[in-house]
Amino acid sequence: MRLAKVAECGYWLADFARGQGVMNQVLTKIVPYIKNNSHAKVIEFCCLDENLASIKVVQRAGAQFKYYQKDTSIFIANKHQRLGVYEIKLT
Repeated sequence: MRLAKVAECGYWLADFARGQGVMNQVLTKIVPYIKNNSHAKVIEFCCLDENLASIKVVQRAGAQFKYYQKDTSIFIANKHQRLGVYEIKLT
């Protein structure tokens, strides 16, 4: 069951910005901001199951894998990939 007070956070970086810790820096600011300035109880991130870099970024921020979205597959990099949902609990 999905919580009513969920903040969804997504991002897409240009190639030249990847691997420089940009999202690590952003998440160290935005997670506490959402926690202290909203009614959200959870922050959710969706990551393709083969996007290991994004998965590591959200895990470093404290997110844990919860489930794969049902009936959702994205065709990218010449294959179908599942969309995993990761969450940070704010309470």
